[in-house]
Amino acid sequence: AELWSYGFGNLVVLSQTLTDLFPQYSFGEFVVFTSLLTWVLTVFPDKVYAYVSLCASLAVVVASLTLLVSGFDLPEWAASEGPVVGPWNTLPSSFALLIYGAACHPVLPPLFNSMKSKKDYHRATRNGWAIWALLCIVLGAGAFYFFGPAVQVIATRNIGHDLQMHHTKNSRALCTLSALCLVIRLQGSNVPVSRPLVIS
Repeated sequence: AELWSYGFGNLVVLSQTLTDLFPQYSFGEFVVFTSLLTWVLTVFPDKVYAYVSLCASLAVVVASLTLLVSGFDLPEWAASEGPVVGPWNTLPSSFALLIYGAACHPVLPPLFNSMKSKKDYHRATRNGWAIWALLCIVLGAGAFYFFGPAVQVIATRNIGHDLQMHHTKNSRALCTLSALCLVIRLQGSNVPVSRPLVIS
């Protein structure tokens, strides 16, 4: 059920993002197109597809860093109120949410299959989550510093907007770049999520 929910969620967000980028095509057309593309890409073995996954991971990093670039583009920065760090007793649950929120556990079996040894697998996952945690800390602190109370629940929605959520002068380029990176990320992550369903 979890794999189905990830795949379905990816498909909806991916198709909606493509519809926003190319409004001349319908949401349903993109659902069909991206589903077929995912099915075609499942023919690649895990070791080959690892490079596609790498590009998808880099795309989400670029999309996230676009938020910080958008912050520098603001006419004024928010005056941060209150502490940036919450209560220390929330740290364990915060890291647990960070690991779960990365939503990479469905791709752990293909990652394990592409590694030479269990030791390499543990090192790769440990390093991957450490990098992800660092990125989230930098992104979260930066978003709070730039946008303050105006930061959205989905932080990338702040890209190209000021503190009143009006478009900034470079909003079109920043929003397009972020959306394209999101498309690469979602399309790239659809295959590892759907592969176990295809195999079964």
